[in-house]
Amino acid sequence: MTSLKLPGDPSPILVSDIKYLRAESQYTWFHLADGKRRLSSLHLGHYSRLLTEFIRIRSGVIVNPDYVASAERVGPAEGILLLVDNTPFPIAKRRITTTLTLLRERAVGAFTEEVSSLTTVTT
Repeated sequence: MTSLKLPGDPSPILVSDIKYLRAESQYTWFHLADGKRRLSSLHLGHYSRLLTEFIRIRSGVIVNPDYVASAERVGPAEGILLLVDNTPFPIAKRRITTTLTLLRERAVGAFTEEVSSLTTVTT
């Protein structure tokens, strides 16, 4: 699939231009690479089934892996995903391992399973 036609919108969206989708009630916001947003009256689950190459990182967010800069586990039950434009997203606890695995398989960005920790340097 190379483009999507949104209900009531005459111009299609190129799939390659979609950075991420965010749910808002029964609607879906498309966040595009050019900084614009487009609203669809269809729910996120509809687009999740259409955009199979995208990754659902939490109940209300689907990201395009082409725009992912990094993702990491930052605690035993926490993860963070960063887009190339520095937009951060928390990864749902039950989706951390799956998200990191899918991104690693697609060889996208920088990903780590390690728990980050702060070290104190004493002088």
